Amino acid sequence: MKVLVIGDSCTDRFIYGTYDRLSPEAPVPVLKHTSTREMPGMAGNVAENVKAFTADVLLQTQTEHVEKIRYVDSKSNQHVLRFDIEPDRLGSGFNANNNPIALKAVRSEFDVVIISDYNKGFVDFEQSLRFTEKMQQVVYVDSKKPDISCFKNSIVKLNEKEFEIAGSTYSGCSDVIVTLGAAGAVHGTDHFRSEPAEVFDVSGAGDTFLASFAIFHSITKDVAASIKFANKCAGIAVERKGTYPISSEDIK
Repeated sequence: MKVLVIGDSCTDRFIYGTYDRLSPEAPVPVLKHTSTREMPGMAGNVAENVKAFTADVLLQTQTEHVEKIRYVDSKSNQHVLRFDIEPDRLGSGFNANNNPIALKAVRSEFDVVIISDYNKGFVDFEQSLRFTEKMQQVVYVDSKKPDISCFKNSIVKLNEKEFEIAGSTYSGCSDVIVTLGAAGAVHGTDHFRSEPAEVFDVSGAGDTFLASFAIFHSITKDVAASIKFANKCAGIAVERKGTYPISSEDIK
């Protein structure tokens, strides 16, 4: 399969350490460094998850550097602090009119098109509207926009908080799925409960859900079966340390 992923991306950096004392200068823990892990985040993590199914993945993202740094207690896996490095707005946005990749997508030269919109600026409202209006196939979207009416011909995944904010604006979309964390996901009046999992780290679990749902649904066209499959994949991701993209071995 040939897959296009569009969206804001970053580097996820996890700095692990132990803390056994408070700073004498302020009542904050002193973290003693033990290890560091780095991996692609946001849309980059979506693309990494897609690689569990196919190697033919193209990521369209910004040129500006974005980094999410998490300081984590290695004993409990408790996140002590998250420090973000990013510009106020990502200027090099996705252009639906003059971008040759967008034109290929409109001509259905990709089997699957995924938009991972963290609302940092790369996925512009007007450009998204122009792009998805032209699409002949379903576009799979995860968005943090307060208004998701710009995503036409789309299945949009939102978490509970995002749905509270943007749920009333989705009338132009094809469909909406609401993820509930450990409680699974809701589609219409149907509630799909996730299987019990030992949650170690929820970072990137929504990206895993989006990627696995998109791939499975593009093959089966079965929303219910695709949600069940995506729940299982997300369950694998949360049992691992840091931002964990599923692998082909996980799928098997």
